[in-house]
Amino acid sequence: MNEAANDFLISQDDFNSLETRGDLLNLLKPSNYPVEKVLDTINYEQQLSNLQAELVKLQQWVIKKNKKVAIIFEGRDAAGKGGGNSKIFSAS
Repeated sequence: MNEAANDFLISQDDFNSLETRGDLLNLLKPSNYPVEKVLDTINYEQQLSNLQAELVKLQQWVIKKNKKVAIIFEGRDAAGKGGGNSKIFSAS
């Protein structure tokens, strides 16, 4: 990453004024900040938020219907599944 990107900070006012991805792109272009990385992070956060909302709906359904659910986490050991478990159970 170049020096300009390392020194680039977004003020709270700039952040609050962002309404679209285009606004973000216009803000980042002069800094030579890695825009694709930012957009990838935004996409990931949106997908995560949508999935978390679906999980909340499932939890509410389980409680309302007095059902039991088994959730299976697929992946290698130490791949971060424990953090997911903690988040799920802390929200219950």
